[in-house]
Amino acid sequence: MFQEALVDEAPEKLTGPYPVYPALLHDAGIEGNVVFEMVIDTTGHPEVNSFRVVSSSHSQFASAAKDAILRTVYRPGRMRGHAVRVLVHQPISFKIGR
Repeated sequence: MFQEALVDEAPEKLTGPYPVYPALLHDAGIEGNVVFEMVIDTTGHPEVNSFRVVSSSHSQFASAAKDAILRTVYRPGRMRGHAVRVLVHQPISFKIGR
């Protein structure tokens, strides 16, 4: 497994859902952020067991982010022309009106 900064080509999102803003937090006007890490495998799919929340302003944001991200498909990271497993960190912001 490689760190994202060490590969020739980092994984890139191809397709996947946007996180659903938790209704309770939206209605209350609460915005927030989630930072998570996970491993993208050589087929471009997140490894479910590798998903870890690094920080989150609210647990409901973390849950919404995880639901969406684990259904996302990425172009796999590459090293010397070969697909490799890559550990990535990704932030997600939840903003009202966006």
